Amino acid sequence: MMKRPSAMLRRWSTQLPRLRLRADERLMPRSAPMSTNHQVVAPAPLRAAARARGALRLRRPRARSEAAPWRPPTPQRAHAMVLDDLAASHRTQAEPAEENPLLLLPPDEEAYFVLQRGGARSRLRYGELLRAQAAHCRLDLALGTLGSLRRDHGAPDAGALVAVMQACVPARRPDVARELLAELESQPASSEFARRAAHTTLMRVLGEDGDAEGARAVMRRAEAAGLAVDAPMSTVMMKALATSGDRHGAWRHFQLARREGVAVDAVTYSTLIRVCADAGHAERAFGLLDEMHSFGVAPTHQCYDALIAACEQRKDFYTDAFSVFQRMQADGFAPSAQTHLALLRCAARRGDVEMSERIFGLMDAEHMTSSSTRPYVSMFACLGRAIGLSRDEARKNEHVANAESLWRTMAEHCLAVPDVYVLNAYLTVLAKANRLNRAEGCFRGFAEFGAVPNQVSVNIVSASDFEANALGCYIR
Repeated sequence: MMKRPSAMLRRWSTQLPRLRLRADERLMPRSAPMSTNHQVVAPAPLRAAARARGALRLRRPRARSEAAPWRPPTPQRAHAMVLDDLAASHRTQAEPAEENPLLLLPPDEEAYFVLQRGGARSRLRYGELLRAQAAHCRLDLALGTLGSLRRDHGAPDAGALVAVMQACVPARRPDVARELLAELESQPASSEFARRAAHTTLMRVLGEDGDAEGARAVMRRAEAAGLAVDAPMSTVMMKALATSGDRHGAWRHFQLARREGVAVDAVTYSTLIRVCADAGHAERAFGLLDEMHSFGVAPTHQCYDALIAACEQRKDFYTDAFSVFQRMQADGFAPSAQTHLALLRCAARRGDVEMSERIFGLMDAEHMTSSSTRPYVSMFACLGRAIGLSRDEARKNEHVANAESLWRTMAEHCLAVPDVYVLNAYLTVLAKANRLNRAEGCFRGFAEFGAVPNQVSVNIVSASDFEANALGCYIR
């Protein structure tokens, strides 16, 4: 019967007392023959045992003529090495980096090129830096980098201009985006893809600013230039209409685009489902999900989040929200913080304290309650709703005690600065239970952050039976 490989290794090591332990290799004898390319080769018993064990792989030694010469790493490999170093040094930013790897790169120009380890300031490097600055929403730095690119290489290419235009979206600077689009159109070598991306980006900037007519004018300008409307451009137009408040216009644009043969994708459907959710049309939102399946378009995580938000607006769709949640998990999507928050808002609107506490416990276990006060706002809203629906005085006292405990927990563990929304939600709980005499402590703690209550806070206090003289130094 053959002995186990580990037993063979022990027996062989006892027969050869002259061994040397090395920290970075396995057990190797000093008398082991060396190959021509300085690779340690173990004797046959050790090689056989290690191969049988599966713990060590040794290659056959190459002849001197077969030894591969050393070559410097390729630019792609060198770039991957830089990204690995950045990932190790920015481990605390791992969560946003999973969504966009460009967030691992520093937005500062000097810091970026220092990390290139002496690399040349080529157009490729400048383009990557501009995309990273757009991901960091730093238009000021992107404009400075664009000036450096002009100084070193002359006129920027279309990719660099589109990257700076993307930084104009969160900054809401349509004037800068229009200038960059005019410069891109003046370049005869710009591709159709770059021109379409530039027009779509300008539409996004105008849509974020609520200028739906300006976005429509840019789309017509693109059509006049020979650029066909595609799915991203049509989706941006729908978002611009919805942002401006014209939800019916967004729905009509979707129907018109579908009749004209414009391709629709999952992003288009998720945008339209969100529009239906904001309008309170839950039936139409579920109809869009069925339509996606009939056309063979797979729903995304954003589609399910928008559906849960549609159920939030309607009390008669409360149980359907959890059905959508189960369906999302069955499709392989992991629930995010937005998903849990949408479910928590559904339970808060219903006044379901038990379900709200379960969802809040899940979010707290996943560390989703330490970076935002929104879960606390929903919990206070749920407790206030439950107090208004309950007629049992003991039950009301229990809800007030839970609210006070939740306020202390938020002050101790939440890293986000409390805003006026969470203050008003907590005041609503105390006002509905006629416990505003306990609100002075929360006002004092709220004023320590330098925040000032708004008119809603004044209205909550004034509408109650509590004399607001004790809170006069906090309410201005």
